[in-house]
Amino acid sequence: ALGESEVEISTDGGPFATFHHGEEDRVPFLWPVLGPGGVEVTRAFPMEAGREGESPDHPHHTSLWFAHGDVSGHDFWHDRDGARIVPAGDVEVAEEEGAVRVTSAHRWVTGERVPLLEEARTMTFRDLDGGRAIDLDLRLTALRDVTFGDTKEGTFALRLHPALRPKGEVARGTAMNSEGDDAIWGKRARWVDYWGPVPHGEEERVLGVAVLDHPENLRHPTWWHARDYGLV
Repeated sequence: ALGESEVEISTDGGPFATFHHGEEDRVPFLWPVLGPGGVEVTRAFPMEAGREGESPDHPHHTSLWFAHGDVSGHDFWHDRDGARIVPAGDVEVAEEEGAVRVTSAHRWVTGERVPLLEEARTMTFRDLDGGRAIDLDLRLTALRDVTFGDTKEGTFALRLHPALRPKGEVARGTAMNSEGDDAIWGKRARWVDYWGPVPHGEEERVLGVAVLDHPENLRHPTWWHARDYGLV
């Protein structure tokens, strides 16, 4: 379903995610993100406040998003200096080969609305045998000389359901990376994985969430800003 500023994505497995991409959104993001059986993968805050067990910290953590904290001195990660990632074209949705593909264009602008980058994004949603996958292909084109600063605040990110946290009041999760290390923050790895029992209605479902760094990405395997409070 295609709305003016939202795209609701469903596959044969049912509702999957909603893509928010409007002028009113600080950055494009996916929320909710639903695993097999409709289990929620990410935190609802700040899109929806007051959920039981959710802490209202880090309001710039919008479920699943892509941003960077220092682009030529402009902060696209926090809501500090007015920098935003705004729509720059129509969103297209296509169904092909058992997947749903969402293509969109965005522009990274400073608080003074100076354009720095053009973003071309393709997100592919597919059901797997017992699971689900989202592939993100994101290409940035500089519109002027830009520098991506060395900061932990970025880039592709999820803020997971609080039950998947390894630490915290409602934490029941476990985290590990591809190197077999459970102390995963700041380490290089091909992937990181969080898993644990997540409340779903009157039941609990064991859910795992893995994020994989594509082998062709710059400086693979990447360093991970993967935290015990559920930020990946």
